[in-house]
Amino acid sequence: MKLSNDVRETVQRRAQGACEYCRLPQEASILPHQVDHIIGRQHRGSDDVANLCLCRIHCNLKKGPNFYPPRGHRNSTACGARR
Repeated sequence: MKLSNDVRETVQRRAQGACEYCRLPQEASILPHQVDHIIGRQHRGSDDVANLCLCRIHCNLKKGPNFYPPRGHRNSTACGARR
């Protein structure tokens, strides 16, 4: 399923234009940040805004298909607090 522009804009606003994993601002990145699932679809993750994050491609590739919530996300345990 393709995410709507409204959903993408909501996630980008919540993230304040920064990667929700490493907090690098979009302006400091060569490649555009992307909206991605925190819990992947193959792990029964939903397309709900609460399960989506704005992230750099580098961070997304590092996460891979596994569960790795952004800092401070309500499902975050091992990755510290979002500032």
